[in-house]
Amino acid sequence: PATCFGVDFFYYGVVDNIIADTCGTDGQGVSGGSNGIGIGTIGTSSYEDETLIIVNSTAVNVSNKGIMVEEQTGANSPRHIIVSNNFSKGNTDGFSISGTKRLTFTGNQAWNNDSYGLYLDNDSGYGDVNPTEIIISNNSFIDNGLDGISFGSDMESSLNNIISGNIVYSNSGHGIAAKGTHLDIFGNMIADSGLNGIYVNIGSTAKNINIKMNNIHNNGLLATVGDNNGVKIRVSNSATLTGLNISNNSIVDTQGGAASQVYGIYLTTSTGTMSNVAILSNYMFGNSSGDILNDNVPMADITSLVTNQGNFG
Repeated sequence: PATCFGVDFFYYGVVDNIIADTCGTDGQGVSGGSNGIGIGTIGTSSYEDETLIIVNSTAVNVSNKGIMVEEQTGANSPRHIIVSNNFSKGNTDGFSISGTKRLTFTGNQAWNNDSYGLYLDNDSGYGDVNPTEIIISNNSFIDNGLDGISFGSDMESSLNNIISGNIVYSNSGHGIAAKGTHLDIFGNMIADSGLNGIYVNIGSTAKNINIKMNNIHNNGLLATVGDNNGVKIRVSNSATLTGLNISNNSIVDTQGGAASQVYGIYLTTSTGTMSNVAILSNYMFGNSSGDILNDNVPMADITSLVTNQGNFG
């Protein structure tokens, strides 16, 4: 099965106005390609500033990933890639990004893809470098079969990522599922997700996660127990999260007696540790079981809990 447009080591390359339609659909599966637009980056020290630009392109009805960037070789992350103003619909994943640094992903649309709108992970064996310093801004992720935006399970060590100004609507999984250190999620509209609106699952060590000024409403439509909340922060096993700020968000359910969003904010740990937590000035109402649930986070570690509309239990 073939990729419509596939290029490796496209140093200083521009992909502009490509239409990839019905690629990799010859019934042979998706191994070895089958993407709409697939660009392999270099990632060596000689080509660390790899100014690849993918713009104004469309991928539809592709059997694998609509538009993909992945590192092919080297232990360094290629930097300064721009993915902007592209449309991806009816593919397995809308967009997939691996092994890059300082990538800007803006103005794109991922609609009606079978799995993820945007999936980020490491480079699958080519140095195992996580995407870091990524800006995901002003995109729309609508009606995808899993998460709107998803950080893969190997993104624990990712740093300095920003998710801002996106429309994340009616995705069957989580609206935004993210993790890492120095993570900012702000100014997004996240609604009608099958699972949590925002889900942060920490499995090792993370610091300084900020969730601010988001409009989060009517999530949890699949009624999956434990994963039907506005914002869920989970620290698992013996992991640690130091520094969590959830502030100035609107986290509401407006469905009345049919409310699907169980808690506005749900904090949970098992044998992990969550400390230096601030929950400030959030506007919450209509969540079916309460607005804030603390599951096993010591009150001594909640440094600020003020001017929220809602009850803490």
